[in-house]
Amino acid sequence: PNLDPETSINYEMGMRLQKNNLVLDATAFYTESKDYIHHQPCAAQDNCPGSRDRIYLNIGESRAYGVELYLTYLDGPWGLQPYTNLTWMKRRNEFEKFSTWDSGVPALAGRVGLRWEGALAAAPTIWTDIYLRGESSSDLKEPGTVRSVLDDKDSWVTANIATGMDLGRERQYQLALELLNLTDKSYIASTENLYGAERSVALKLTLNW
Repeated sequence: PNLDPETSINYEMGMRLQKNNLVLDATAFYTESKDYIHHQPCAAQDNCPGSRDRIYLNIGESRAYGVELYLTYLDGPWGLQPYTNLTWMKRRNEFEKFSTWDSGVPALAGRVGLRWEGALAAAPTIWTDIYLRGESSSDLKEPGTVRSVLDDKDSWVTANIATGMDLGRERQYQLALELLNLTDKSYIASTENLYGAERSVALKLTLNW
């Protein structure tokens, strides 16, 4: 579709606190957007292949605010590093005929984990990360479409394990193995229209040059 360029004004204020091995990063933000581009469910006149398909449209104005937090404890016992990365956020979408805080954005999303990092003779850096990732529930209210105007998504949490190592003289190779969604949780992320991956394994090789 023909879209007008989205314009926005962003305000951010952050701080970092560190005492011994405890580190806290906090950022507060506020955003005002005009001609906000949002992916909406297709209407009948859009001629989309399926009723669950979405199309990007200028919906009007949008306002969002929230806080991002990162908290970690460095160099814990046995090289363990607990951490959490959380975002609290609210967004208000202003359509032509109504405004709503039910914008499909979860109030709380993030990750909590325990990371270990060490070294072996063949690998200067080897690490393991055990973590939970998830979101709180979210509601999405939109103008009338070919499907329900209110779409609810339940809260969800997945359990995951990742491990990897750096290789090469200059640590230019990274090999990682990820075991994802260990409990085989059925969920839909707030930014997605399809179910998330079930219990799965991912192997990644990264080359830097």
